[in-house]
Amino acid sequence: MVDIKQTQPIPIENLNFDPQNPRIPTSVESSDNDSVINWMLKSANLLELMGSIAEKGFFPAEPLLVIPIEEGSDKYYVVEGNRRFIFRYCFHQTLTIQLITVLLS
Repeated sequence: MVDIKQTQPIPIENLNFDPQNPRIPTSVESSDNDSVINWMLKSANLLELMGSIAEKGFFPAEPLLVIPIEEGSDKYYVVEGNRRFIFRYCFHQTLTIQLITVLLS
């Protein structure tokens, strides 16, 4: 059973891409955020999304969904919202994370 915890802020440095994400090719080191970002910049229309977010902002109804890397950890895998996570990751010095949902099993 999945328990959806209330939305809460999580520091950007505590977020990582899910290494089990089937959308990330095996040729990309999915445990390395920079490798995933480089791949997504080249192949996932990320620049278009980043422009849209910069122009219109984030929609609170679309939080990132994350799971703890391990029980009791303050580090999380992003399981939904990878492109929005990249935007926040690239510009974390000027943005604050407002909405992130933590899924706990």
